[in-house]
Amino acid sequence: MADDNNTQATQQPPKQYPVLKSLNKLGGTWKVSGPDIDGQVTFEWIEGSFFLIQHVDLEQDRQKNKGIEIIGHE
Repeated sequence: MADDNNTQATQQPPKQYPVLKSLNKLGGTWKVSGPDIDGQVTFEWIEGSFFLIQHVDLEQDRQKNKGIEIIGHE
C-alpha cells in the first residue's frame, strides 16, 4: 500500500505560466488622474501567482466606480 505522506512530498507545486510573468510590473498601487478621472488601482497576485487581481476605486465624470478584475491564463 502506498504511503500518502511520500506521495505528497514528491509532488511539485504548479509553476506560474511564463506569459503571466510579464504582468509582475503592474504590482502595487497606482494613482490615476486626469481631466475627468481621479482615484487609484491596485494590482496583487493571488497566492501561487496564477491570477492577478486589479482593485479599482475611481471617480470618473463625477461618478464613483469600485470593482475588481481578475486576470489569468486559460
